[in-house]
Amino acid sequence: MAGPSKRSWTRWGTFGLVLASLAAAIGLGVWYFRPRPLLSPEDPPELSYQKIIDAYGGEEALERWKTGRLEYEVEYDFPEVGKWSAHFQETFQLPGKLRREMVLTLKGSISKTVLVADGKSLWTKDDKQGIKTFESNPYQEAHCVEIVRGFHPKYLLNEGKEMYAGGVTAERSRVLDLVLKVPYGERELRECRVDVHTAKVSQFFGPILLPAEAGHTEFWYRFSDYKSTPGGPVPHRMIADREGRTLIDLRFTLIDLDTPIDPNSFAPPRD
Repeated sequence: MAGPSKRSWTRWGTFGLVLASLAAAIGLGVWYFRPRPLLSPEDPPELSYQKIIDAYGGEEALERWKTGRLEYEVEYDFPEVGKWSAHFQETFQLPGKLRREMVLTLKGSISKTVLVADGKSLWTKDDKQGIKTFESNPYQEAHCVEIVRGFHPKYLLNEGKEMYAGGVTAERSRVLDLVLKVPYGERELRECRVDVHTAKVSQFFGPILLPAEAGHTEFWYRFSDYKSTPGGPVPHRMIADREGRTLIDLRFTLIDLDTPIDPNSFAPPRD
């Protein structure tokens, strides 16, 4: 039986060459048009900082955090106390005005605390001690509430002051993080890890004061479930670990920076 003709072999060889060329062209195109990292350890610190702020919407988006409503759930597990949970509702119009309602569940007992600042004075009300009045208002010059300081890079990176790059992490699920070192007063260096492709914070080591957090203990914070908001991208889940144990697990359930605030929200609490 006669084998394939020389012309057939030539035809198949040409076809294979075309396929190989096409595959090479596609591979080259994928490589050329692949997403380029936004961040590099070779960039000057001020450039890295500006790229990160831009990725969060810039100063314009940050201005949106002066007024709005937030709700979030927090689960705690501190060895000294055990497990407890809290639900937060916050209404704010800064500087000066804040209403925070916290419902705490601990060992089967539920308690409620309300904090109200009206621009000048501050009041607190709880189930045990009733209403307390304070002449000073710590929110009188505040530009955001504490929870925003817990995830926004402007505050995590101390506005870029004295920040410097400490290299890039080992591969983490094919995502690389730029390691940023941040001096903070006389304390040890804080460390902030930022995804080089998205310029969003993935991890942070240092003290972050969240509502009802016990003290200023340093943790590893992990940020995930980013979603777009009028105030830029926000991690809707933040987990704090210490020595391999999860101590804080926070989830946002509402971020509203558009609805006008009712002035009566900041009226003093009543008995």
